[in-house]
Amino acid sequence: MTPKEYDQLFIKVAAQEDKRVRYCEGRSSDFAQDLTLPRSLPITPHMPSRFLDRLTPRAYPRTRLLTAAIVWATVGFFLTVKGVYLSREGSLAIVAPVILIGLLLGMVKGRFILDRVAAKIILHIGAKPTRACLGGLFSVRNWLLIAVMIIFGRTLSVLPIEAGIKTGLYVMVGSGLAYSSRLLWRAWKNSAAKTP
Repeated sequence: MTPKEYDQLFIKVAAQEDKRVRYCEGRSSDFAQDLTLPRSLPITPHMPSRFLDRLTPRAYPRTRLLTAAIVWATVGFFLTVKGVYLSREGSLAIVAPVILIGLLLGMVKGRFILDRVAAKIILHIGAKPTRACLGGLFSVRNWLLIAVMIIFGRTLSVLPIEAGIKTGLYVMVGSGLAYSSRLLWRAWKNSAAKTP
C-alpha cells in the first residue's frame, strides 16, 4: 500500500468513526450509510478490553520496585541454596572452593552484567504511569530472560554433569542475582513513599 492510499484509507476510517461517535451520542441520524471498515483493519470490541482492564492488578511504582527487588533476591537466594544443596555429598575440601569461586564469579557477573539489567528495570518502572500493571514491572526482554534462566536451570538439573560444576553454576547465577538486587532495594528505599 502506497503512502497516498494509506492516507486515503485513514481519512475514510476517521470519517466513519466520527459518524459512529456522533450517532452513539444521539447527535446524528445519518448512521444508515455504509460504515463498514476494510477487512484489513482489525476491529476490537471495547467491552472485553474494559473488562480486562478492571481485572488487571495495578500498583504504584514504589510497589513495583519492591516486587522486582523481592523477585530478584528470592530467586537468587534459592538458586544459591540449591547449588549448595547439590554439593552435600562432596567433600568439604572440594565443595568450599567451588562455592567460594561461584560466589566471586557471581558478584563479578552481577557487577558488570546484571547491574545493567537492574538499572534498566528501574528506568522501565519509572517510565510507567503512576499506576500500571504489576506484571509490567519487567519488560518483554526481561521476561524472556527469566524464561531462559528457568529453562537453563531445569536443563542443568537433568544433565549428567558432575555435582561440583552444577554447584558452581547455580551459586554463580544465584549470587549474581542476589547481589544485583541491591540496586532495586536501593531504588525502592529512595523512592518517595507517596502510596502504600
